[in-house]
Amino acid sequence: MPSQNGRLEPPLLLEALYPELRRSDAALSMTLSPRANNLAVHAQVFRERPPAKGQGISQFKVPTLANQDSIWLAKLGATPPSAAQLYSDTYVTWVALGNYAEELQQSGIPTDSSQNTENLNRFIDLYLENTQAHISRLALEEPFDEDNYEHWLSVHTSLHLFQTIFTSPSGMTTGLVGEEMLLWLNLNFVAVTKEEVKGFAGKQEPWLAEGFWKLLVRATIRCLSEGAVRFIKMLTSHPSLTLRQIALNLQRVLSSHPRSTSFNTEQEFYAAHRRWRGTVRGLREQLNVLEENDGRGEWREGLEDLVGVLEGDKDVILKVCDEEYGGYGWREAVAVWGIWVDVEVKRLDLSEVVSLVIAKLPISDALDEKLQGSLLSQLLKRFVMRCAEFDLWFGAHIADLLAKMGFRIYATPLPATAQSGPGGDIEEDERLSELDEDGHPRMTLRDHLLMDFAERILHGDPGFWSIEFDYLSMCGVEGRARLGAVLRRLPFDVSVEPANGVPSRNKVDGMLGSGSSADGLDDLMDDGEESNGGVNLGKLTGMKRVQALIDACSRYDLKDEFRELCKVLTHRLIEERRYGEAIAYCMSGEDNKSVARIADMLLNEYIERGVDEFLTLVNDVPNIMDPTPDRADPFFFDALGVPTIYGSRLSFLSGYAQFHSMFRDGRKREAAQTLVSMLNKEIVPRWWWGVVLLDAAGMCEDEELWFAEEDAYDLLRRVEEIYIRSEQGNGSDYLGALEKIMNVSRSKDAAGKRGASSNAESPSQAIKQLEVVRLSLAQYLARVFTAKVM
Repeated sequence: MPSQNGRLEPPLLLEALYPELRRSDAALSMTLSPRANNLAVHAQVFRERPPAKGQGISQFKVPTLANQDSIWLAKLGATPPSAAQLYSDTYVTWVALGNYAEELQQSGIPTDSSQNTENLNRFIDLYLENTQAHISRLALEEPFDEDNYEHWLSVHTSLHLFQTIFTSPSGMTTGLVGEEMLLWLNLNFVAVTKEEVKGFAGKQEPWLAEGFWKLLVRATIRCLSEGAVRFIKMLTSHPSLTLRQIALNLQRVLSSHPRSTSFNTEQEFYAAHRRWRGTVRGLREQLNVLEENDGRGEWREGLEDLVGVLEGDKDVILKVCDEEYGGYGWREAVAVWGIWVDVEVKRLDLSEVVSLVIAKLPISDALDEKLQGSLLSQLLKRFVMRCAEFDLWFGAHIADLLAKMGFRIYATPLPATAQSGPGGDIEEDERLSELDEDGHPRMTLRDHLLMDFAERILHGDPGFWSIEFDYLSMCGVEGRARLGAVLRRLPFDVSVEPANGVPSRNKVDGMLGSGSSADGLDDLMDDGEESNGGVNLGKLTGMKRVQALIDACSRYDLKDEFRELCKVLTHRLIEERRYGEAIAYCMSGEDNKSVARIADMLLNEYIERGVDEFLTLVNDVPNIMDPTPDRADPFFFDALGVPTIYGSRLSFLSGYAQFHSMFRDGRKREAAQTLVSMLNKEIVPRWWWGVVLLDAAGMCEDEELWFAEEDAYDLLRRVEEIYIRSEQGNGSDYLGALEKIMNVSRSKDAAGKRGASSNAESPSQAIKQLEVVRLSLAQYLARVFTAKVM
């Protein structure tokens, strides 16, 4: 198993000085970052640490720390680069398995049906393909990590054993299991290679060579008939006539060995096997008539072992499978038991077989052997826990597969006592209700391990955040409750990629409603950049990453997190003066105050930078003017279609920008109508009245009469209202924008001198400017009256 420990480089102090560090007033300290599980490790010296009760101040001096001021950066639960591809590949398989399980539940097909068993076998095949591909990549890595390679070989072997025990290609798991166990053994534990067989073929007396008889016996116990027969044929040239005759019989016996896969029914196989055992008894009789010393020390012992295997002698089987004989211990013995000892062994009998075998061939302390022993003993909870201890990815996905098979295993302590066999250590779990004593859903071991895998392994690489989301979302209430924490720790920026453009409000609109869609995330997964050959949304940058986060909020219904995300986006977009996009996110996040604040910022842009910059910025603001019944936003319009205070701000921005655009294009009559319409709808902010009236006065100077008589009178009425409010001391409420524009203009005239900004215009100065408006309107009305008389 890969090491769970790390080393600090360069070292803080020599290893021999570590005991002194423990006794001194110094320690190692660390700070954990929530982003990607990063660690900052540093030395900490407690100079004035108070002594413990009854003790004096420590007399031990702090040892010399070579790198006392250094900070080591490390990562907790970091995803190895070699495993990134595996996690991506198996995630795809896991998602497909989850979709299948949901369809199965909706169709009402039982989880213990042969159809489900057959389909799960295929899904495990996919997992096996994923792990085998990973092992192949590890074999090519430089430098070669043998421990990691062996670790994943053990994972692959254990997963294959799990598939053999719980599924079958046919979907039937009630039949004989001998051949399937033998197949698992031969695929994962090599017995005899062709090279070894060829090595004896060139020898004149191969039976005298070391290892000849062991290889013959081992080829036989693995049912490698071709290799075994090739060995036996070598014996036909032996000087002993007796051995040559026995060799001929051995060839016939091995060639006629019945295999259960060759028969239609179990009864036919049993009958054929009984007949075949009769031929084996003939071999035994041939051995029994030999003189006591015939072949001793040369071929007699090997031949006895070989015939003992054919007879299914338990003691011989255990001897041949022993590691001292060149075997693979208890696992090999269990796997061949159904071929030689008891051909009627079925899956439910394997726990008894394990008990018999391990009495002579005990399970080692290696964790992979322990978990395989638990699996064969049908101690499922212990098996899953040991899988997770061996490899968290493995344990999480094994628990998920067991859940898909209908096993209910809760995240509770192991029972004090549990008998191997059907039911095993999950009988108590099967009796528990799905709710605990407080009425809350009981945590399953599957959910616990999947969340642990997501947060400890996937969380260590920000590139896996979307995969982490999917794992957590499928872990019940507790898993979904953790999604927000994952989202909040993800970094992002608001840079724009020219080829992709920027998202408009329709991409985020509806997040808080019922019509939101999550298709966007699927598109992003298809188009996203790849890391180590797999999809890695952590590589997405700028607004494309932002859109992925928004789609994630939509997919998992994270409304509160979506609002927080919109607030952060708004703040960052405002800093870049991208007000239109900021307003779009405010509208989606229902951030009322920010909409009003951004609207005021845009008006200040007009004051500070002029109409050209204002028009450029307002063009990106979502258009909410003239809402129709099917698209009216209650955030900006009431039930009668009247703009709310926030809708009025945006309506004025849009209308005022239209006014200037029309005026520039020479569509002055439309411009005048727009100006009057905004005033009549009461969407012009009061502090902006002075500016709007000054714009109207400028149009009154034209020879053409752009305003209707009643509109001109209304404009004059508003001018008089400002005069009245000014006399009451409230002039700035109506002339605030005009005052600022006059100050900016004065500053520009002063060519940027420092003192220019201190001579701010007073309300009285703006009132004087308003007199020009009054005069222009009075003259305009006179012209209108004259035109009517004439």
